[in-house]
Amino acid sequence: MRTTRSVTEIVPTHIVREGGGFKVRRPYRMGRVLSPFLLIDEMGPVDYGPGEALGAPWHPHRGFETVTYLLDGRMRHEDSAGNSGELNPGDVQWMTAGRGIIHCEEPHEEFLKTGGRTHGFQIWVNLPSSHKMMEPRYQEVPSTESPIVDEDTTNYEEVIEEELVETFPYESDVSFHDMSKKELEEYGRTVGIELDRRHSHKRLVRELEEYLADS
Repeated sequence: MRTTRSVTEIVPTHIVREGGGFKVRRPYRMGRVLSPFLLIDEMGPVDYGPGEALGAPWHPHRGFETVTYLLDGRMRHEDSAGNSGELNPGDVQWMTAGRGIIHCEEPHEEFLKTGGRTHGFQIWVNLPSSHKMMEPRYQEVPSTESPIVDEDTTNYEEVIEEELVETFPYESDVSFHDMSKKELEEYGRTVGIELDRRHSHKRLVRELEEYLADS
């Protein structure tokens, strides 16, 4: 049974340009109740013509993780640690910057030629102080390898969920279990979502989209 809770705070979004000039929608500020999340960006949706797609040329990160979930489009990744790969719809890219890494996120060459729709989310996850100087790490998980859990006969794709920890394909030093029950509830109230440790990423994406659209 769903319960009604009052919204304690609404953080409006604004549009900023990142990387090579592509637009993202971002909350004006990420308050204490959103910890350990430093930033939540929605990329697109935007329809590019041939030769128009934009990305993020070489740039540095340090002390946190970036989690990229692509809904539409095709991107490629390369970093200073020698990692490279591509991201297709439904795929997840999980990069731990640790003590420092330089990387680029660009449209795939074929996608740049043909154009098409790009849409996705990138979340910056703060690392605990004890892990900020860890070795950088890159993980790329295609949609076919993301765990699926049946819940009330509905399939949910788990991206940051910890319920399937035994089969979880990602390694991270931060999880929802690092947040107390009160912090989870406060975060949910902030964006108008009922959130707990069984909250699926697909539902989170859907409700974040609705939240951003109404901001």
